[in-house]
Amino acid sequence: MRNFPVDEVLWTGQTDSTQTWRTFWSEVRTRQLPVTQLAAGQVFDWGGGVTAYVYNPGPHTDGSTISEYDDSHVLLVEYRGIRVLFVGDIHGRGERQALAAGLQKVDILKVAEHGSASGSSADFLAAIRPNLATLSYAVPNSFDLPNPLVLNRLAQAGVTTLDTADHGTLTISVDGYSVAMDHCRFSRPSSEFPRISDTRPAAPRRAWRRPCCRPWWRGRSTPSPALRSTLA
Repeated sequence: MRNFPVDEVLWTGQTDSTQTWRTFWSEVRTRQLPVTQLAAGQVFDWGGGVTAYVYNPGPHTDGSTISEYDDSHVLLVEYRGIRVLFVGDIHGRGERQALAAGLQKVDILKVAEHGSASGSSADFLAAIRPNLATLSYAVPNSFDLPNPLVLNRLAQAGVTTLDTADHGTLTISVDGYSVAMDHCRFSRPSSEFPRISDTRPAAPRRAWRRPCCRPWWRGRSTPSPALRSTLA
């Protein structure tokens, strides 16, 4: 919150005893930010054609304890037909809850829990069928993530992956007509398959440069202002 403008905090209801949590919650109070507790079925209209849908956590009307994993957030952000799914540390039961709440096909997935094998199950990936998945982790890390099982599941599902360990901060731009990364852009101007072109002026090419998205475009007559989502 000290580095990015924040208008509202979306919260699953989970609390913690760590210093990180105490620092975060203190910052929320100091800034007097509005806090909305998430629940499956909520819909947020963020303006400019951006809509967000909540598929997890489910209700806890029975007073049961909120789980760090099964009640982690599942938040779908949609803009002009492009669907980006943000999940926290969700595990198998949480995945099933989200699917039962109506979650369907997505275009881009932020992989759960830095690639832990407890999430990103084969059944979940088969149900949401993402074209691109991003993983947030550093090398080395204390948990040896991502788990090779998750990478294999993504590969078996035919999902293209990008990670912060290799590429640093990932910035994806969506305009409803095309999807662009820092170093590559895919669009569908007139032909059956997308044309690939660079979005930046000519620059020294990095060793990891490669096509970073699979084609899943829905044609649009006029691109609209880009929705930018930065994953760090």
